[in-house]
Amino acid sequence: MNQVTIPYHLFIPSIISILLITLILRKRKELFRTHSSRHIWISAILFLAVYALTVGNAACSDIYYQRELNRYDLNGDGLFGGEEITAAQKTAMQQLVSDTGRNLSVFTGLIFSAMLAIPVYILLKIRAKIA
Repeated sequence: MNQVTIPYHLFIPSIISILLITLILRKRKELFRTHSSRHIWISAILFLAVYALTVGNAACSDIYYQRELNRYDLNGDGLFGGEEITAAQKTAMQQLVSDTGRNLSVFTGLIFSAMLAIPVYILLKIRAKIA
């Protein structure tokens, strides 16, 4: 089997999210001046954190499944044949190639993150009006 490859379609969005969170936190004095902008930035941090965790977890899982499959390539030629094909190898191969959810986490992570961040933003706005 080939060396483990980094799934860039998962890794890059995770890194960008982490960098944006870092940027927001470094500039928080300027960004959090008013209460209305504070709600936006708190929700943005939540959105980015959940998105980074969702997509980052998918990237780590992909790398883990690649490493698991590489364990069954006994002669290191990148192909499976003869004694290398076992039930465990077939299971490892199936886990690596059959999970579209892991590859689509870039999109489902956006939806899931928005489903958490938008209600938090609304609740913070309601709380600000009550207080």
